[in-house]
Amino acid sequence: MIKRMSAEALLLVTVVIYAFNFTATKFALENGFEPLSYSSMRFVVAAAAFAMLTWTRESTLRVARIDLKLLGLMALIGIVLNQLFFSFALDRSSASSTSLLFGTFPIFVGLIASAVGTERLARRHWAATLVSFGGVALVAAGAGNASFDGGIVGVFLGLGIAATWAGYSVGIRPLLARYSAYRVSAWVMMLGAVPLTLISLAHLFGQDWGAITGLAWMAAVYTIVVGLVIANVTYFTSIERVGAARASLYLNLQPFLGALLAVLILSEELSGAQIVGGAVIALGILIARGFKPPRLRASSSGM
Repeated sequence: MIKRMSAEALLLVTVVIYAFNFTATKFALENGFEPLSYSSMRFVVAAAAFAMLTWTRESTLRVARIDLKLLGLMALIGIVLNQLFFSFALDRSSASSTSLLFGTFPIFVGLIASAVGTERLARRHWAATLVSFGGVALVAAGAGNASFDGGIVGVFLGLGIAATWAGYSVGIRPLLARYSAYRVSAWVMMLGAVPLTLISLAHLFGQDWGAITGLAWMAAVYTIVVGLVIANVTYFTSIERVGAARASLYLNLQPFLGALLAVLILSEELSGAQIVGGAVIALGILIARGFKPPRLRASSSGM
């Protein structure tokens, strides 16, 4: 069926899947799952599934020994740290505001790329950074109905999701020049699943598995099978057909769509400040890109 779908249809499906991950994860955490139990279980299963998929597609998972160190570092940043931020952000904050905060991802990409010397930022990007983080301040102010921990700490955790994913996206560029996105993703998932599971052992043994509702299990299955495996397949297929720059335009829809789905499905409320903040973050992205299509390399989503 994927082969018969147009690239545009595949990209829209991918964006909807990625956006719904925020809502599905929030629902699972509210209905029995502990944050680390949830994350480690997802990635153990998804890593095995994606490794088998890559083997079927390419007949090998071989990488040079010299690249294992960088793969391990990317697994630490893009899987372990990212999932810690992702799970605890959604455990302590709303799915809608967390999704809006992920809109700062392109800004973090530029800042990190500049810091490591792979890009030189123009004044426009620094202006965009100030604008976008003004939007973050509005999102934070709009979380005033939450407790101090849930509101402010939740905002910093949400920014951690965008920052770690940006670091991963910049860091894997040398690997994508030598291997397919499938093989890089398979290795990163496998290497990341091990320390994530070790960190999560106390939660796994302390988890009350009987307290998890049937719908929460369905949400977890969705985020594993659809959110991690199928979404990567649809995204990589789209990249092969239309290129990363065009595909990335569709991903700009993810923060707003994620917030909308959370409002519709979880009955969350977005304050006026949060809505304006999300719009200001989006404006910052447009300023950073000079209102032109971005140039991005293909990278998988670990959320």
